[in-house]
Amino acid sequence: MDPEVMSYSQTIYMTGLLLGSLFGGALSDRYGKRAVLLVCVCVNAVTAVLPAVLPQALLFLTLRCLAGVSCCCINICSFSLGVEWSLPRYRIWPPALLSFSFSLGMMALAPLAYLTHTWTQLHLALAVPQILCLPLYYCIPESPRWLLLKRRTETLEQYRRHSPEDRRFLDLLLDTEGKDLQEVHLNTEGKDLQEVHLNTEGKDLQEVHLNTEGKDLQEVHLNTEGKDLQEVHLNTEGKDLQEVHLNTEGKDLQEVHLNTEGKDLQEVHLNTEGKDLQEVHLDTEGKDLQEVHLDTDTPDNKTNTLETDTPDNETHTLETDTPDNETHTPKTDTQTWEEHTLSHCGHMRSPTILLRLVILSYIGLASALTYYGICMNVGRFGVDVFLAQFFSGLSEAPCLLVPFLLARWGRRPISMLSLFLSGSFCLLSLLASRFYDVPGLVMTLALVGKLCMQTTVFVSVLYGIELFPTLIRQKCVGLVCLCYRVGCILNAVVSPRGETIPLAAMILYGSGPIVGAGLCLFLPETSGVPLPDSLEDCDKQPSLHLPTFPSLWSSEGAQRIPQLAKPTRCWETQRSPPTTHRIQTDSNCTYTNTHML
Repeated sequence: MDPEVMSYSQTIYMTGLLLGSLFGGALSDRYGKRAVLLVCVCVNAVTAVLPAVLPQALLFLTLRCLAGVSCCCINICSFSLGVEWSLPRYRIWPPALLSFSFSLGMMALAPLAYLTHTWTQLHLALAVPQILCLPLYYCIPESPRWLLLKRRTETLEQYRRHSPEDRRFLDLLLDTEGKDLQEVHLNTEGKDLQEVHLNTEGKDLQEVHLNTEGKDLQEVHLNTEGKDLQEVHLNTEGKDLQEVHLNTEGKDLQEVHLNTEGKDLQEVHLNTEGKDLQEVHLDTEGKDLQEVHLDTDTPDNKTNTLETDTPDNETHTLETDTPDNETHTPKTDTQTWEEHTLSHCGHMRSPTILLRLVILSYIGLASALTYYGICMNVGRFGVDVFLAQFFSGLSEAPCLLVPFLLARWGRRPISMLSLFLSGSFCLLSLLASRFYDVPGLVMTLALVGKLCMQTTVFVSVLYGIELFPTLIRQKCVGLVCLCYRVGCILNAVVSPRGETIPLAAMILYGSGPIVGAGLCLFLPETSGVPLPDSLEDCDKQPSLHLPTFPSLWSSEGAQRIPQLAKPTRCWETQRSPPTTHRIQTDSNCTYTNTHML
């Protein structure tokens, strides 16, 4: 095969990684992470075998591009599944273990390349283990959050029935521990509303059924501790305004307001003498708010009944002045898709999301330049290429200790420290190469900087998952991954072929991470905090409060030092009754390994 063609293989592979970052997140959101993972591992195994069997230049470059796409999707899905199947306090371990396995692979590549004499033999040696491990991938379960968001309750129940331990673990994972039963069925014409947490204030069951599938029925079932069932049918048959007042002449007041006067607000107040409030917010992809206030006043959780002429346990129907023949027109698939798209665009325009996206994108770009700049030029430090490859992988092994540091110090301090140290060691290696003719010292300093950058990318993968809400998480992390891949491709421009690394390239490798360390000040701390499901959850994440310039001149401001807000642990989180907890479509969750963002 033409050596000139072979020289483009690395660039083509990086281009494949870029394409995988563009489409991997969307595919895993639509078809599930497990399905995409199974397809990609099979494709990756095929792309490893065919070059050895059919050594043709054009076919080789095409397969290298496909290998890059499949590798990126594998990393996206594996990191997502690892994090989503972990409790918040263990969420730091899947990226660490996957990064450590990558380090082992880099070390194993050195003796494997030394023992094989041609690149075709090397491809076969790399393909055989992948083919042998293919059956193991079928044992991997699907993401529980994705199943919940896509209403795949049958599969989720199968996971629950495996064992009591699995059921208990899923309850902890989905934040339903300690509640006897909280069940919500939402049928909103294929929309992406999936999860509602109801604060039942000591009651065993509150069940809400909302059926808006083109029907005129909205049903509310309230069952508190096995008492009598109250069922309310609200028939809104296309009217703009429907208001019902129920006043039972001296008895408890129960009032229902339904106002749909061209607005996106549907509000139901059930108020029985202003006692305990229980509030549920339902956001159904295109409706701004559906708010339900449930207030029960009777002692000992006794059910409040509507005073009507019907006997107990019968359906109480609230009629309105709506004509009998008027009905709501069901929403079409086009309207549903437009509402879904507008909701996603609204989240993406949020200043909070944009700031986080810009910062993480810059960190991804700088990390790729530094990490791959050292990896791809490890043979240009004046050391044997096989030894350099082995020590390059060995330098990443200490990343297995990073979870202990994250548990102690949190995400943001470790990100800032690793970025700063990475840039500093790269600059030191530059000085050593200019003033000391010791290749081993130069390579050691550069590999320590690579270790720090590996730590940065490892934390960034976890950080990106925890910073973005569920609805747009996969898309945001995909954009960060895109910037990371652009940095990989730019390495060919920054550091062209030669015997030594250019001076400008080493300065760029060192200065970029140091700037990123300063930008981390604007990110919140997410250690031990549940994954955000909405913009409101993102705004509640602990952040660093920087003083303003006027406050610095005041007597109080001079004594005030910026403090890190104490991170709220998942087991300490208390959701007040008015707070709504909802999960939007998991646009994914998650992303690649350090080197494989």
